[in-house]
Amino acid sequence: MIVFIAFNFPRLRSVGKKGDYSYGIYIFHLPLFKILFDLGYYDLNGYVTVFLGIGAAFGAAYLSWNFVEKKALAPSRFSSN
Repeated sequence: MIVFIAFNFPRLRSVGKKGDYSYGIYIFHLPLFKILFDLGYYDLNGYVTVFLGIGAAFGAAYLSWNFVEKKALAPSRFSSN
């Protein structure tokens, strides 16, 4: 299925060229969902909670990539080549 999608949807090939958000999503999704559950959002509407959690995780991953990770992964001017 992955190969089929990769070859039949060429627009998806550009995913990741603007940044690598996977680590940020991995790090932030659990605490954000835990906060939403603890605040009682899941009791109100589970679907809304899931969409809020996904949006919050992607938002946190975007901020993390642009303000922390990208700078940390950039070649340092002090590194010896």
